[in-house]
Amino acid sequence: MKKGKNIIIWGCSITGILVFIAFILMGNKEAADNEIRKELSPIPYTAVVAYATEMNIPGEAVFRGYIAAKNIVNIFSEGEGKLTSSSVELGRTVRKGQVIGQIDKTIRSAANQINVLGLDKAKNDYETAKRNSVRFEALLKEDNASYVEVENARLQLSSAEMQLKTYQQQLQISRKQVGQTNIISPANGVIVEKKSNPGDYISPGTLLGVIAELDHVLVKVAVPEYLITKIQLGGTVSIKPDVYATTTLKGKIKTIIPLANEAKAFPVEIEIPNHKTTPLMSGMNVSVHFNENLFAKALSIPRTALLRDVKGNYVYVIDAGKKPLRKMVVPGRDIGTAVEIKAGLAKGDMVISSGQGNVEPGKVLKSYTISTP
Repeated sequence: MKKGKNIIIWGCSITGILVFIAFILMGNKEAADNEIRKELSPIPYTAVVAYATEMNIPGEAVFRGYIAAKNIVNIFSEGEGKLTSSSVELGRTVRKGQVIGQIDKTIRSAANQINVLGLDKAKNDYETAKRNSVRFEALLKEDNASYVEVENARLQLSSAEMQLKTYQQQLQISRKQVGQTNIISPANGVIVEKKSNPGDYISPGTLLGVIAELDHVLVKVAVPEYLITKIQLGGTVSIKPDVYATTTLKGKIKTIIPLANEAKAFPVEIEIPNHKTTPLMSGMNVSVHFNENLFAKALSIPRTALLRDVKGNYVYVIDAGKKPLRKMVVPGRDIGTAVEIKAGLAKGDMVISSGQGNVEPGKVLKSYTISTP
């Protein structure tokens, strides 16, 4: 009996201990649940948001470019010999056809003079042989000359004629060789490289210098994909050189290269006259203005709303439950303090423009204010 009573007491003690432990555990769970509910409560900060709106912008797209020479022309020697004089100097302006150097022509001039004298003698010999041939032909008809004499006269005439043609050809060649002692500028422009000096011995094909043609220049610019299909060869664009802040020049699209660079932009070349009042030099920076009315409207947001990380460009959009949602976007042009959004947003979407640093996943924004443009 006593043993049974002890068992009952021991059982009640165990039950009490278990109830106490359960009570403690329930209390801990309630405290943990309170902490979780506290963590999930609305964030006590305010953010500034703005609407994605359509903006009217000027009907043009502006990109940066630079000036380049239209053509680069090499100056080659046609003759061979010692370069006795040269005006191939860096920065010198030359005209097409201008003599800009001289090769020693002493030997060529002497050879040409020999051919001149030889041609004169050949002409006299030919005329003499021709008269003799005519005379013996007439004597043969009167039986005062033999066939042998007539044939000899004919052979002398033929030989004299051949000699005359030979000297005529030689004189033509020697005159050309004398002319080749002049170094002639092949183009209008400015000498940008010098490859020879007086006293050098040069051969046909020797590179003497390089000319940059600057009567017309090229503007080189990279045009992004969204605009490249809208421009055409021969189209007119406005050019504003940095060095002439108040000057606007007109150019025509000469080349569209259908091979994009690493930035997904396409090289375009624009030809423009080079005026003496606003001389343009290779390497000068310019702004290129493409008139394009199709881009008069653009969906835009404040520039401060646009964020970027390794995944790309994104914004925080506020949903109906005041929850900030991360959304990837494709930005376009800068428009003052705003930026164009080409994809990822719709007109009327609300984006956080200030306070993004307080956004944490899984938390609800408590309040926000709407900024006005």
